[in-house]
Amino acid sequence: MTLPENALKHCQDIEPLFNELTTDTVIKKYIPYKFPALIELIVYQQISIKAGETIWKRLCKKIWPLTPEQVLKKSDEEIQQCGLSFRKVSYIKNVSRYYLENRVTFEVVEQLDDDGVVKLLTTIKGVGPWSANIFMMFTLRRENHSTYLDLALKNMVASNLGISNLDEKQFNEYLEKFSPYKTTASLCLWAQSKRRT
Repeated sequence: MTLPENALKHCQDIEPLFNELTTDTVIKKYIPYKFPALIELIVYQQISIKAGETIWKRLCKKIWPLTPEQVLKKSDEEIQQCGLSFRKVSYIKNVSRYYLENRVTFEVVEQLDDDGVVKLLTTIKGVGPWSANIFMMFTLRRENHSTYLDLALKNMVASNLGISNLDEKQFNEYLEKFSPYKTTASLCLWAQSKRRT
């Protein structure tokens, strides 16, 4: 899914460093199904994008369709063979059990405000604030959102501002300039980061 041109243009008008980007290079990821989205976020926690992509593909190949019922049928060892730590396997199974027991809660999560979403999701062991924030951006499709908890975003904001020790206040002030398209600005920052690696 590519970005709406008006959202990208809005961000480019504010940040000239985004002018090198196009709607084809800034990919808007959308994970429509809540359960797989949470599992994918656990897979990607604290590892590189490339490693995450590899493990995610292996997991989907081993467990398809990726449902909580199918996950719980697999042994910890089978899931771990995809390249996951046993801690992440325990998180994935915990999310699976929680989802089965609270399916109705997940159906109404869109109705919560940002703080409510974070509060709800972080009650699930294995889903931290970073995952909850990315979930809002990629699954709930909140257009005016970003997160200081993402290292790549922090690094690119610091680079664009030309400072080395970026604090949360500076990060938020930088992103606020892009309102109501902070999510698009975040996607631009990730695209910048990817181009530099």
